[in-house]
Amino acid sequence: MSKDIVEGTLVPAYGRDYTDKQDVMTDFQQGKDFVLKNTRSRWDSTYCSIRDCEAEDMIKLRYDKLRKVTFYRVTEEDKIPRIPDQDDRTYLYMCKECLGKRCNRRFRKETKGIACPDHARPSWTLIAIIKD
Repeated sequence: MSKDIVEGTLVPAYGRDYTDKQDVMTDFQQGKDFVLKNTRSRWDSTYCSIRDCEAEDMIKLRYDKLRKVTFYRVTEEDKIPRIPDQDDRTYLYMCKECLGKRCNRRFRKETKGIACPDHARPSWTLIAIIKD
């Protein structure tokens, strides 16, 4: 898929639009979804992000109602997963066993060493990030 991304153009997904070149590049670096536009590819109109690119790929990004284009070169540093800042956000976790079941759904903000009361083992998954 990386070859198809390089040959195509990425446009913001989910109705997002940017007026500034720096904003579109920042969101691409942060791993936000974009839609691949490449009519020669079987991956045309699929969602992708920086995680789908290889290091040293040159990516074409469209923004400002698809009127402007900028290029971004993916580096090795971009491929390292980033830990989100926890200063202005609340992270909610839920027991993996409770997901999709009708048991006592317990939400936690802190999960270190805490076991789910219903399943007696600490198996938590991130379900929501709330910006304070």
